[in-house]
Amino acid sequence: MKSRYFSLILITGLMLKVFCLADSEQCSYAGRNSKKSSQISFRDEANSDAGLSECGNESHYEPTDVEAHTAEDPNSCTENETVMCDPSSPYRTINGSCNNLNHPNWGVSTECYLRFQPAYYKDFGSIRRSTKGGSLPEPRVLTLNIFKNMHRPTRNVSFMFTIFGRTVAHDLSLALQEDPPGPCCAPENKGAPECIPITVPPYDPFYSKFNVTCLEMNRTLACTSCDNANRQQSNGATAALDASIVYGTDDEKSNQVRANDGTGKLKSNNTENGELLPTGKDPFDIFCYRKIESKCFFAGDVRVNQHTTLSSLQTLYMREHNRIATEMKSLNPHWDEERLFHEARPPDVPYGNDLSSTDMQRGRDHGLAPYVHLVRFCFGSNANISSFEDLAPGLMSRKNANLLKKNYKSVDDVDLWAGAQMEHHLPGSEVGPTAACIIAKQLYATKFGDRFYFEHEGEVPSFTPDQRASLKQCSLSRMLCDNTPIKEIQKNVMLLQSTKNPKVSCNDIPKIDLTLWKENSSK
Repeated sequence: MKSRYFSLILITGLMLKVFCLADSEQCSYAGRNSKKSSQISFRDEANSDAGLSECGNESHYEPTDVEAHTAEDPNSCTENETVMCDPSSPYRTINGSCNNLNHPNWGVSTECYLRFQPAYYKDFGSIRRSTKGGSLPEPRVLTLNIFKNMHRPTRNVSFMFTIFGRTVAHDLSLALQEDPPGPCCAPENKGAPECIPITVPPYDPFYSKFNVTCLEMNRTLACTSCDNANRQQSNGATAALDASIVYGTDDEKSNQVRANDGTGKLKSNNTENGELLPTGKDPFDIFCYRKIESKCFFAGDVRVNQHTTLSSLQTLYMREHNRIATEMKSLNPHWDEERLFHEARPPDVPYGNDLSSTDMQRGRDHGLAPYVHLVRFCFGSNANISSFEDLAPGLMSRKNANLLKKNYKSVDDVDLWAGAQMEHHLPGSEVGPTAACIIAKQLYATKFGDRFYFEHEGEVPSFTPDQRASLKQCSLSRMLCDNTPIKEIQKNVMLLQSTKNPKVSCNDIPKIDLTLWKENSSK
């Protein structure tokens, strides 16, 4: 079990190092009474998802803890299934239950997202519309008019920063899809309640080459909630940063990825180039565009085949788990398959799709409050915005504010994703102030709403001081050294090589001391 637990620690620790968190004194760690931890995902192709865990006295939207209503019957409210927890267990559950012992269902996969701001819908079945009446501008038109020629090069981050950030977004959020009667772009289905296709204008410089006039998109599955007026979304991932992309979010998927051969390892295919992920059996179920079984990887997350870089990092996580499981077996030969697995578990279409348009449309599907509402939420009385002119120069350039003005009827119509993309970057950051505020609040909630986070003390799964100190030595650079033929790499692989971040020998990059987990075989 420890190999699985270490993988989670690595992902959690690395992510919280990458982003600046809110002041840790604002909220004390609540242990078994910790608040719900839910997600907001800014640049996840299917998930512009909003969430909030309560911190201090900040305003928040929070549905009833365990009551719910269903999309099929808005008048029905039922309690979640009763979950029995073992307070003495040092390991996470696969589905995220029992993280909070007083509220075992908090953070479970398929639970409702929470929100920073109330849902912005007219009614349960609609998506967000203009404050002036009528529909909002088509997302693809906005992409062409605003973002088509925008070039914002990063200063010093490497491509690994982007890939790793995406795996973290996938670990925290998964938009479960409604099941439409057929393709949403088919004329007979465009008005179906499960469909929100994206219209492509006839003058589109890219899609017109392929005679594409519509991009497929389904609504996110509505979750159970007693909020009869507003639709709430179901999160297919767990609320904790728990490497669910590696291990899955239910026992069935977890058993499918495990070797179950007494070693505690994950399944893999051994090749001359090292271990690769196993191949899947249902390419339609795992986002594999080539409907050929041998070309489709299988992992804990169904999106493993969406991008080759995702597949590569998923492969790295699998190799790291198996490496740790092997070392743990050597250190503790008396451990059985189940314990080895959990100890190795870390702590903590052919023509393409349009990510910008998808993100904006998904935000409307989820009823995300407009951009200026989140600016006001983050900055209070300092954010006196009533017109497009108020956006510059404080939040963005006058040019960017004018671009938004040309494409939206009102400043209160601007999509959160669009507005956040237009902001000035904060010094030393790749995002502007509003995105930084949201990310910081979410990652703070992710850390302090998680009983198993590796730095917490006084809980059943707490590590010894020496173990915590050793775990803090982990890095993605070290993982690459341990699981690939690489001999030299920059110390911080998230940043470009420079005089401040030189390439060094793998021998000079600190390792986790696994001997700190060696037990007396008589235990």
